[in-house]
Amino acid sequence: MTNDEKHKAVVLAVDDDPDNLRLIKIALGKEGYRILTSLNGFEAIELARERTPDVIFLDIMMPEIDGYETCRRLKALPETRDIPVLFLTALSDVEQLSRGFEVGAVDYIVKPFRLKETVARLENHLQLKRLRDNLEAVVEKRTAALQDEIEVRKRIELELREAKARAESINRLKSAFLANLSHELRTPINGVVGSINAAMTNIEDEATRELLQDSTRSARRLMQTLNSLLDLSLLEAREVQPNLAPYRAAELARQAVEARRADARAKGLTIDVVEKVERVIVQVDERHMLQTLLNVLDNAIKFTKEGGATVVIDFDEETSKAIIHVADTGVGISDEQLQLLFEDFRQGDEGPTKRFEGTGVGLTVAAKLVGIMNGTIDVEPREGGGTVFTLRFPGERLDEQAESNAARAAIANPDALPAAETLSELVVLANSGDRGELQKRVDRLVETDGPTAFAELVRKYADEYELEKAAALARAALSSKR
Repeated sequence: MTNDEKHKAVVLAVDDDPDNLRLIKIALGKEGYRILTSLNGFEAIELARERTPDVIFLDIMMPEIDGYETCRRLKALPETRDIPVLFLTALSDVEQLSRGFEVGAVDYIVKPFRLKETVARLENHLQLKRLRDNLEAVVEKRTAALQDEIEVRKRIELELREAKARAESINRLKSAFLANLSHELRTPINGVVGSINAAMTNIEDEATRELLQDSTRSARRLMQTLNSLLDLSLLEAREVQPNLAPYRAAELARQAVEARRADARAKGLTIDVVEKVERVIVQVDERHMLQTLLNVLDNAIKFTKEGGATVVIDFDEETSKAIIHVADTGVGISDEQLQLLFEDFRQGDEGPTKRFEGTGVGLTVAAKLVGIMNGTIDVEPREGGGTVFTLRFPGERLDEQAESNAARAAIANPDALPAAETLSELVVLANSGDRGELQKRVDRLVETDGPTAFAELVRKYADEYELEKAAALARAALSSKR
């Protein structure tokens, strides 16, 4: 300990013998310590509270209250409890020191005093006190900083919760607006399309018919956009509940491919289904799955100039996952675009100079639909150019015997299929030009459900498929049994 530290250190000596106090004051004063003295415990307690010494030398045997009681009272007071207490005792009292430690003393000094030993013990406890005080100061400072940090975090968390609540409120308003907008526009667009189709039945001029067909295609594109916006608003409002059931993955893929074959052909592209693994069953909602595949195929066709798209059916035995790859030979996708691909209203091609049309919600809707069907969707660049979307769903692979049993059951009860599940097959037949088979299917369904009911069904699902073909199915249904 330096001399400056000694001069700053204050020692309170408590003893009922004035000679002992005088000896301590002289000896320790020469060493540079400042000495306070007291002849009894009561006075010592008051003096300690007023002056807060660094160390207290306390005699055990004193009148009125002894050293033990004095120490106990000092340790009970907040302002004095941390001051080190060293008992002063005669050699014969050593056996009583354990009691002193019990009431809070940290050490003892044996009478008669040996100066070097007394100074050494004093300096040791002063150093320990100084270290403890420094540690407490550091802890107090760190605690204050931690409390400040906690307050800051609480404010940030509150601001985040408020921002989240505002964002959710805005999002609900946006969803409600999109839903209302879509609903209000769908009816007049359907009316326009119906009027165009009706007009086309009486027009033979090819140029005029082509103009009307362009109008129908434009209306269909607008309807698809509105449907995507409506689907997005419903998905964000969590109002879409999937009806999961087992379906042949390849059949769903073929329906989607046939629905988009005309669009691919118009750009000179090929579009096909490949069963890498046969008899793959996927647990999905049929309507949502078809919408997902259509949206992904729309994206592939839009961003592909030459080549085409291929839907590959696969199965992972280890995870029991049905896998559907949609691979195209398009412009590909960058790492930056990958980060934004499934966000609302974002496209890989954005800005005032964008080359491709679209609102940027198709893939967002696809990803959300996949999610509610317990599936996943991933995208990665395709080796050699293009992009690959990979969809995974819970599923299974039928063995040949199970497939044979299912086929015999269908033949034995050909009318068991409900109209809602058969509509997409009828659209495929309409697109393929097989009018004979199409009419047989329509006749059978009309006979089961009635022409008006079936026509309403077609109109209900028309938005999901080719408007022109669906309208033709409705007309066929209404005239089938007249």
